[in-house]
Amino acid sequence: DGYDDALDVFTEHWQNSDDAGARKLLFLLDTCQYASDTLVTERCKLLQGPALVLGSSQPLDAVDIARIQSLGSSGKRQSFAQTGQFGVGLSCLYRVSDCPTLLAAGALHVMDPLHKCVVAKHEAEPGKKYSVERLQRNTFNDMLAPFDVVDADEFPTLFRLPLRQVERHGSFAARVTCSSARALLEEFSSRTSELLLFSKNVRDVTFQVNASVRGRITRETLYHVQASCTAAGEPVMCRLPSTLAEVQALADAPVSEVESMTLSLVKGGAKTRVERWEVAHVVGACDERMQRLVERQLTEERIAVLPHGAAAVRMDAPQEYRGRVCCYCPIASMYTGVPLVLHGCFRLKPDRKSVPCSGTSSKHA
Repeated sequence: DGYDDALDVFTEHWQNSDDAGARKLLFLLDTCQYASDTLVTERCKLLQGPALVLGSSQPLDAVDIARIQSLGSSGKRQSFAQTGQFGVGLSCLYRVSDCPTLLAAGALHVMDPLHKCVVAKHEAEPGKKYSVERLQRNTFNDMLAPFDVVDADEFPTLFRLPLRQVERHGSFAARVTCSSARALLEEFSSRTSELLLFSKNVRDVTFQVNASVRGRITRETLYHVQASCTAAGEPVMCRLPSTLAEVQALADAPVSEVESMTLSLVKGGAKTRVERWEVAHVVGACDERMQRLVERQLTEERIAVLPHGAAAVRMDAPQEYRGRVCCYCPIASMYTGVPLVLHGCFRLKPDRKSVPCSGTSSKHA
């Protein structure tokens, strides 16, 4: 099952935010317990405990929110422009939480398909929407308090995933502790460099942990990364074709460019570390066979596979660094074995963690 890997929660947030145009992302483990005196219902106490908070600098509109609430079903697999088509879907949020919440566009959305926290108007409704203005007017301030730890101007889109504290019958998965959530956060942060190399919009990523010390909330920054590209104009990732017509137009003049990228990384309180990368891109179906393959995938199987490949070399990489194979995001345990990151728009297996290769039974071909 593609949702078995809890790291999918972070990857999905990254890809969807990048598709939406976000420049900055926040990954926060909030270990605090918030007051529950002014909630819309007693059952909402389940929302006030420790949680993973996923922030995006890009506001969402009504269409975006409706898609999110459809448990991950969308038309992204038919779009050349959407990297989210290579993800497992937003249903992976339930890998760590029974009742994810979303604060965006002036409303608090409680996604509760198991009906543990809120009472919907109709049994078939998988949650409920609350106007922020109405919650404040009716003094249900504790519903919003867990979101106040993040600057809403900097991150107008906030997912909050209350960690599943107790494994119960009917839950989506097992209990998630703060320590296991932190381990996931630290593991995902190690993939940040490769993720930034092939992001269209994301350039600034922060990983943090909140804790309550003597009644005061303290924040620890685990990792902060900023990316810059030295391309004279718009980077290649921002100029990829988005329609079949644009892909076909590249047949006679494929794009071949080399860019330099600089990543500034601060881990904990250490000094800034700089990574320098050289990235070579090729975009375009260079022969008739490739063109037919792209067209057939889109028309017959309704999957948009962009003819784009790239190789990124990390300059002055430490001896222990092993590059990865990526499809916008690193593919599970597929390593190149050298300080080289290879990217392609592969047709992935259903779990989105491996590439099907003929003549092998390996889980990660």
